[in-house]
Amino acid sequence: MFGPLSVLENLEVGGARVARRERRARIDELLERYPRLAELRRSRADSLSGEERQMLAVARALMTRPRYLLLDEPSAGLSPLLTQHLFESLADIRPRFGMTVLVVEQNAAEALAVSDRGVVLAVGRIALSGSASDLLDDPRMSDLYLGGSPAGAAGERSNGHLPGPAG
Repeated sequence: MFGPLSVLENLEVGGARVARRERRARIDELLERYPRLAELRRSRADSLSGEERQMLAVARALMTRPRYLLLDEPSAGLSPLLTQHLFESLADIRPRFGMTVLVVEQNAAEALAVSDRGVVLAVGRIALSGSASDLLDDPRMSDLYLGGSPAGAAGERSNGHLPGPAG
């Protein structure tokens, strides 16, 4: 996002490699999808709230209709309500735009709630992976996030599962 540029100018820059007519159509589509950005189209990007900046960043990334959308900590600095709104919006991207969305996120519960699959890292290694619903129901998630031993998670796994509390 370029702070001194308007919302509209940021979208135009995001679609710089797209033909002019198609770029205009994509901007219109994204402003329809994100009505708050449409209201703010002439506002400078650096005057937007955190949620509005995140919406703009996602919309700008969608301008080229990429096959993959990679997001790093999209909920950083957002309130719980805004975080929920952001993840609901992200859940709609794959079916609407037909792309894969990869999110790196500390807020595991919110991210998994709108995901098909998840991978949980502990000390830089895969501790858990599987369907998002299975991970949400897995008690080992609490252990990893609330003080469980990441060393056990990164250790030998003969059956593909983490060792139990006894190690």
